[in-house]
Amino acid sequence: MNNPAGQNLLTGGAGSVGDAIGSVVKTGLKSVVTGGGFSPTSFLNDPRDIYLLAESCAIPGRNFDMYTRRTGMKSVKIPYGLATDDTVKFTFLLTNDYYILKYFKSWMDLIVPPSDNLDELRVNYKNVYSTDIQIQQMAEGDFIPSYSVKLMNAFPTAIDTITLSNTSDDIVRCTVSVTFDNWEEEGLMDGMIGTASNLIGNII
Repeated sequence: MNNPAGQNLLTGGAGSVGDAIGSVVKTGLKSVVTGGGFSPTSFLNDPRDIYLLAESCAIPGRNFDMYTRRTGMKSVKIPYGLATDDTVKFTFLLTNDYYILKYFKSWMDLIVPPSDNLDELRVNYKNVYSTDIQIQQMAEGDFIPSYSVKLMNAFPTAIDTITLSNTSDDIVRCTVSVTFDNWEEEGLMDGMIGTASNLIGNII
């Protein structure tokens, strides 16, 4: 996936370069004070490796809206509209730095920037917080997608509750619901080009 237009590579939030640098310094100081140590890579809000932490997701469906027309004694179904699933749930494995949770939390903060004053809460324009997301089934033994779809103008709508457990074999997971306008199937070349453009788009 690409970062939304309003999301900084460094911080994940909206703002100027100065805001991004200030946020990096603030994050670094907080990390040191809380005993988390200093790691420059923890400040990068780069989604190119999210697929490594993805555990499951779904390819959206599509169906017709139908009405029943009776001709004589027989009833037949006639399509009158097209209905598309508009939500996909992604489940990610959480690392110790909670990177995935922070990434999607910062994305949702971009949709409605947080404020201590509830009267000042405002929803951003959709072109600031939406982006295209690719879902790809990779072929066995190589890095070429065997099937690829693109979710258009997608953005997160919910982060599910994260359950913590004291059992040694339990893995902490984060489930995110993402909505979108429509989806389309991509051919082999489109899928590969889309992957490459995502890599470039999140660097520059």
